[in-house]
Order: sequence, then C-alpha cells, then structure tokens
Amino acid sequence: MSNPLDTDAGSELFSSYEAELKLVQADLSQKLDQIPDLSGEPRKAAISQAERALEEADELVSLRLSASPPSPKSSQ
Repeated sequence: MSNPLDTDAGSELFSSYEAELKLVQADLSQKLDQIPDLSGEPRKAAISQAERALEEADELVSLRLSASPPSPKSSQ
C-alpha cells in the first residue's frame, strides 16, 4: 500500500498541515511572551488562551498522524 503523502495531493495536504501548525505556533509564542508582563485576571486569561492554542496544535498533530499510515519498522 502506498503512502498517501507520496502523491501530489498528499504533499499539498502536508503543506496545509505545516502552514496551519506554523500559524498556531506563532499565535502560541505571542501569547506566551505576554504572560510574564501580566498579573491577576489578565494573566489568567492569557494562560487560558495559550492553553487553548496548545490544544489546537495538539489536535493538528494528531490529525496529521492519523492521516498517514504507520511507517514500517525495521526488525533488528
């Protein structure tokens, strides 16, 4: 069975996941950079937003992993 990511459509799908993950990463980095400068409720809100961005990134990685077949493992 061939790997669907070896096709042009698979390459486009991978590029799409990669681009989306980079956007989420940039958003998460921005949110994390703001946290040290905040206190009280704004800090709690920023932490919650960062947690949501991290969950979104985790979902994207999970989607990517479920979209590709398992790689063959070499026996040693």
